[in-house]
Amino acid sequence: MKVVKGLKTLLVGIGVCVAIVLAHFMFEWRTESQLAQAITACDTWNKQPDSAKDLPGLLLFCQPHELEADLYKGTWTSPQKEVTEAMRKRGATRIYLSFVPAILFVFALPYLWYFLLRRVRELRDAVTGTED
Repeated sequence: MKVVKGLKTLLVGIGVCVAIVLAHFMFEWRTESQLAQAITACDTWNKQPDSAKDLPGLLLFCQPHELEADLYKGTWTSPQKEVTEAMRKRGATRIYLSFVPAILFVFALPYLWYFLLRRVRELRDAVTGTED
């Protein structure tokens, strides 16, 4: 059995990338459930009678697309603040996926280098008519 140099490093890199992607999806699932709970709490606040509200007669925007424009500015009431915090957490996790191709490339470099050297050796053997 012939050992391919650089393959272990490539497999470790693939494992690291898979772990990052799985961790991202687990965190994404958790933040999505937190966002859903915050939206439900905000909708519940809107359905309360005016006598139970801090600000009677006020209806809050609870959906993420309604709050997206002012996500990083503005003062929110408590239910809206929970929704915006959950939205910020959700947005913060997506940046980690951009590192996956770079990590995979770095871990694949040794394999690619030895792959190139094997092709050069095959070309040399074909030109000289020798074989290892």
